[in-house]
Amino acid sequence: MIKTFLSLLAPLLLTTTITAQPSIEWQQTFGGSNYDEARSIQQTRDGGYIVTGTAGSQDGDAGPNNGYEDFWVLKLDSLGALQWKKLYGGSDLEEAFSIQLTTDGGYVVAGFAKSNDGDVSGHHGDFDAWVVKLDSAGEMQWQKCLGGTGWEDAWDIQQTAEGGYVVAGRSGTPNGDVTVNHGSLDFWVVKLSNTGQM
Repeated sequence: MIKTFLSLLAPLLLTTTITAQPSIEWQQTFGGSNYDEARSIQQTRDGGYIVTGTAGSQDGDAGPNNGYEDFWVLKLDSLGALQWKKLYGGSDLEEAFSIQLTTDGGYVVAGFAKSNDGDVSGHHGDFDAWVVKLDSAGEMQWQKCLGGTGWEDAWDIQQTAEGGYVVAGRSGTPNGDVTVNHGSLDFWVVKLSNTGQM
């Protein structure tokens, strides 16, 4: 009797599972002939989306970028159509990992920078954590390199209650903006003011 019950229940569960699968409402692809990658997305106040990642292409939707790879920020509408796109970086390697909405209607982006030209200034050496503040149209308001002579990067950023920013990432340096290194790469947290000052 139990076998009969289970044999009748199995098709019902399978049908429920199949019909409960979510469907894709829309999808979009952006990029060029080289390496392009999205890493962080937030819904915006107008129902659209702000996306960041890395553009390595010099053509297609991404290019031309400033150098090897750039921060890439795309503003999409509620259906995923491109409203605007921006590239930020210099002649070397920049990669973005996190984007957040800010209380003034703009955005803040965090990642790392290896350049010391183009949009990047104040670079300390090797890889620096790089924070870029944008207005609502994606125009750069300020940028800040954080680090020392070794490897630093930023994997996440959040705006704090008083309007500043807190950045989380890694540090491999005991100099520059970094006071202590415990060995190899350390967990690194940095608090910034609303203008990017430590």
